[in-house]
Amino acid sequence: SLAAAAGAILIVFPPSVFSISFQLSFAAVSAILFGLDRLRSPKRPDRTVAGIRRAFTAVRRYVIGMVTVSVFAVWGTAPLTMVYFNQVSLMGLLANLVVVPLIGFGVVPVGLLAICASALWPPFSAHLLALAAWLLSCALPVIDALSRFPLASLTTWTPTALEIACYY
Repeated sequence: SLAAAAGAILIVFPPSVFSISFQLSFAAVSAILFGLDRLRSPKRPDRTVAGIRRAFTAVRRYVIGMVTVSVFAVWGTAPLTMVYFNQVSLMGLLANLVVVPLIGFGVVPVGLLAICASALWPPFSAHLLALAAWLLSCALPVIDALSRFPLASLTTWTPTALEIACYY
């Protein structure tokens, strides 16, 4: 699916391969898929656990999953961020715990609903887009505040092509 998505984008606009956003997106998703595949446990969850313990287990799995996905995304994009920005984010792991759920469960679904609603009821679609913009505006100050912490990112050297190849 990932290769098909990249192929479709490159068929429509071949210079995308040189785009920073294309490279970072596909590096992050590739690293997440590769990492999660290596960590996948064949063990099934215990369905007999009830009540508060079950809720705690679900929350724990969610948080561990979010941290794990963030670690793999940072790991997968590190060489590219070093090449393009000469830095590696340390605060990105924490920021992702706040921002990814807000964007993934708020901004994106509301935005997609707005697109669907635009053909049927444009005024409602405009309100949905305003809601998505407001949700996004809530995330930006959080990102800005986290970026101001000391050691939020580390300044790095620009790796060579050989160093990048060895890393991956």
